[in-house]
Amino acid sequence: MAFAAGPRELVTCAHVVNTALGRDKREAAAPADAWVQVDFPFAGEPGQRLVRTASVRQWMPADGATFDLRDVAGLRLEEDLPPGVEPATLASAEDGPAGERRVGAWGPNRDGTQPRPGNVVGSLVGAYDQARLQVDGELRGVFRVQAGYSGGPVWDQSTGQVVGIVQAVPRSERAQDVYVISAETLVRAWPNVLYRPPPNPYRGLSAFGEEDAPFFFGREDFVTELVAAVEERPLIVVGGRSGIGKSSVVAAGLTPRLRQERTLAVGSFRPGDDPMPRLAAALAHAAGASRPYPVQDLQTWQDRVTEDGLAGAARLVCAATGASRLLLIIDQFEQLFTECGPDQRAALIVVLNRLLADGSRTVRVAASVRNDFLYLLNEAPDPLGTYTKDCWHHLRTMTPGELQRAIAEPARVAGGTRFDKGLVELICDDFPGRPGDLPLLEFTLTRLWELQRDRRLTLQAYRDLGGVKGALAQYAEQRFEALTPGQREAAQRIFTELLQPDNPEIARQVRRTDLRTDDWPTAELLRDARLLAITTPARGEQIVEIAHEALLRGWGRLREWAEGGREFRLWKAGVIADRQRWENHQRDPDQLLRGSALAEALDMAAEHAADIEGIAHYIALSKEHAEMEQAERSRSLRQLAALRLARHSQDALAASADGHPLALALGVLSLETAPTFDGDLALRSALRLAGRPRRRFTHNGRVVSAAFSPDGTRLATACDDGTARVWDAASGAAIVSLAHEAAVSEVVFSPDGTHVATACDDGAARVWDAVSGAELVRFAHGGWRQSVVFSPDGTCVATVGSDGAAWMWNTTAGTEGTRLDHDNEVNEVVFSPDGTRVVTAGDDALARVWDAASGAELARLTHDDAVLSVAFSPDGARVAAASSESAARVWDPVTGAEITRLIHDRSVRSVAFSPDGTRLATACADGTARVWDPVAGAEITRLAHNDEVNMVVFSLDGRYLATGSDDHSARVWDAASGTEITCLTHDRLIWSVAFSPDGTRLATACADGTARVWDPVTGAEITRLAHNDEVNAVAFSPDGRYLATGGDDRTARVWDPATGSEITRLTHDRRVWSVAFSPDGTRLATASADGTARIWVLDPPGLIAQALERLTFNLTEEQWSRYLGPDVPYRLLREDLDS
Repeated sequence: MAFAAGPRELVTCAHVVNTALGRDKREAAAPADAWVQVDFPFAGEPGQRLVRTASVRQWMPADGATFDLRDVAGLRLEEDLPPGVEPATLASAEDGPAGERRVGAWGPNRDGTQPRPGNVVGSLVGAYDQARLQVDGELRGVFRVQAGYSGGPVWDQSTGQVVGIVQAVPRSERAQDVYVISAETLVRAWPNVLYRPPPNPYRGLSAFGEEDAPFFFGREDFVTELVAAVEERPLIVVGGRSGIGKSSVVAAGLTPRLRQERTLAVGSFRPGDDPMPRLAAALAHAAGASRPYPVQDLQTWQDRVTEDGLAGAARLVCAATGASRLLLIIDQFEQLFTECGPDQRAALIVVLNRLLADGSRTVRVAASVRNDFLYLLNEAPDPLGTYTKDCWHHLRTMTPGELQRAIAEPARVAGGTRFDKGLVELICDDFPGRPGDLPLLEFTLTRLWELQRDRRLTLQAYRDLGGVKGALAQYAEQRFEALTPGQREAAQRIFTELLQPDNPEIARQVRRTDLRTDDWPTAELLRDARLLAITTPARGEQIVEIAHEALLRGWGRLREWAEGGREFRLWKAGVIADRQRWENHQRDPDQLLRGSALAEALDMAAEHAADIEGIAHYIALSKEHAEMEQAERSRSLRQLAALRLARHSQDALAASADGHPLALALGVLSLETAPTFDGDLALRSALRLAGRPRRRFTHNGRVVSAAFSPDGTRLATACDDGTARVWDAASGAAIVSLAHEAAVSEVVFSPDGTHVATACDDGAARVWDAVSGAELVRFAHGGWRQSVVFSPDGTCVATVGSDGAAWMWNTTAGTEGTRLDHDNEVNEVVFSPDGTRVVTAGDDALARVWDAASGAELARLTHDDAVLSVAFSPDGARVAAASSESAARVWDPVTGAEITRLIHDRSVRSVAFSPDGTRLATACADGTARVWDPVAGAEITRLAHNDEVNMVVFSLDGRYLATGSDDHSARVWDAASGTEITCLTHDRLIWSVAFSPDGTRLATACADGTARVWDPVTGAEITRLAHNDEVNAVAFSPDGRYLATGGDDRTARVWDPATGSEITRLTHDRRVWSVAFSPDGTRLATASADGTARIWVLDPPGLIAQALERLTFNLTEEQWSRYLGPDVPYRLLREDLDS
């Protein structure tokens, strides 16, 4: 591989020549009279092979000891280069920032045995040694650099200039170390041929920056005018046509002149679509900060500007840098009107108005603006509007003398490069003189510099470029034609996106996200080709724009593209502006698309899905929000209609005793329309008058106990009238009645639901067949029965009576029960977790452990006073007992050995193990609850109330502990540290406490007539639920969505515990003692002093179904129209009934 460096000169690696001559690759001695054959693969017609003979004329290895550092050879052809082959020009890698110069190479790649030539790309990352450069890992693409690439050119992707040649050094049989022998090394090897021109003093389509001041000519008088204005005024405005050089005159003219007179801090920004963050970034830069700027720092600068104005911010900048003045440059000030929303525009204008009012000499602002937008600036709120009418500086077209200086002086200063005689004059004559054509001139000079020979800018090169009028178009076309077909389509989409759709003569900035994702690699190629600019402003999102608006006038293809797809581009630009307004308002839902704008957006999105990636999320959110709003409107309308029907239902009931059929129908329609409390209440009121309640379970005395079967289909009740009954929970029908000879105190289902056990005051416990009602076995002993409990497997029943004994009974054999004797009353009986053992607590100062199968006493745990409560640890390995002896003890239930004794100051009321069994909590009459290590007996923490503590319970995860006390409070504690997390206080006694299933809420029932829902961690009262008398019971539904309460006001109520909304009110004839949800949460069981237990259907569909069963007629069409309105289609509520 080699590249053409002159009309007949070629450059390659010395080791490539050695290989071609059959010599050792690293032979340093110059070959004598050597000739090589050179193949030109890109010349001639397709399929034609052009070969030239070349002699070795320059050999660098002979001049030094290290071959790799001097691996350069120069060849001279016997005849000129083939037609179409042009010499390349060299450029230094130092001319661009390291790591940002994208480079390419070309060479043969072997696929099996066949060579397949191809391109590779990469980036220069700096010098490797004094002769070679490194690239980012390797030059690679579809192919990768191989040995055959050596000697080939490595060119700058943006300019096409050669920055070096490839040197592929074998590291192993399959690996290569790849370097780039620098252009400087090549020049040293063959200086009379490879002269490298000095760095280009012309700026192409880019504006001159402050660092380019030595090459900025032609505007000296105007700069002097600006310097004088800066001393007098806080704000200067430079106006002129697009392309006239406004940005350059401020950055490369004004700024360095001001630095000559005083120490200066400089910040620069463009307003873009949100100027305040960009202003903050400019201030941060002026103060010496480096990108990326932390978001908090930018916010601090914004706050400073808001509070103290630019003068206050300038004082901070000067203090940080030691400068005496801040110069703030606002480039392309017209973006304040073309890119910003009203709020963002107003924010910057407020800042500038304050600057004009402050009169500070510490800060000066220089703004450049296109003169076709000056009228908008003049209409800004005063004082800015009035100020800019009189105090702006018009940058006009250069005079002939200024133009000649701008053309010739940069070349002279940059290294004495000469123009061919008459070339400067020709360029001036060709220059159209329009203000916007200056970038075309600068671009032509830039390209001309790159093509210089022997420090000469030639007439021939100028003509080849197409002159001032054609250079840019020719260059853009060449770059465009070099793209693949797919890349060309992407380029068209990108460029048209960067034009103002309502005025294609104005370019605009767009975010990277507003381009197609697949088009981004093409955008980067166009940036490398200097046709686009890509920047990253303060907020970090990349911004894309056309390199200069001169392209809009100088490139015919772009003007043609501007005419296509304008309707879609206008729409998209509008939506982008809407999205920006939404973002600027902290994503306020009020700024989302609505109505016809949303409908149009959805149509456009469906038609142009690939072109709306940047706004697709905004459109989708708008659609989602619109659907939510529509659903909310529909819900509100349904609720209003449901409430109206509920009122009609209640009116029908109040109008006459016979009004309940109509009330029932209207109540059904109300709940079908929308579930509301009024509708629920109206339908339940109608149901009470519509025949026998279907789920009322009536006894002749007080119902003292109720229990659902495990599957929730049946309800068992116990009454002091001497009966227990099993009911069908769905229909309310009595299945069986279980007769006793005295009051029944308790009823429970077996774990599998096939049996029912009852405890009776006649001194017996009984087991019944839950379906037939047959008494299967009776367990009798002296004393009235207090409680009954099944073992986990349902094969045993344990009973506790007042006769000083607990009993174990086999429910299947029907044999005589095993008496678990105590010498006094038994207070509690508890099965072990695996059901193999039972522990009893008695007033005889004993806790006893029994074999659940045989009834044999396994261990006797002796205390000094009555044992009130017992608990197994979760693994069954320990038993804790609470005693009136002012102590709790922990025992080994197998050996009966006392593990530890936990001393209190008064009677211990309750014990509870943590879920993992590592801690034990005790509740004591001394006003404390305590947490212990149950093995070591060490007190971990003590929790203080103001009166006796009656209960203690761990949360499911063991992190928290809840206690209840006679001091009218329930408290939640950190179980590890003992820190009181919250105290839940009522005005009177708390009757009941319940945790939600997930443990995140705690409900309390109080004698003060309220139930309250609390956050157990923070103690915050979430909601308060009011009855008209004392509240006796609370219970959460299994899913935690609802809370049921029962009170002395003869009602049970169901609430939304999050909002406190009452959902359902259920009425008894006397106080309600107990409430319990069915396992699926769709029904509620209540027990009342009116002698009934009742099951209530809670879910609206179930209540509606119940009501439809009692319905006796359908509404007539006239009634339907009267109550629902003529717009609601008529239908029958039940097909089998007449209207």
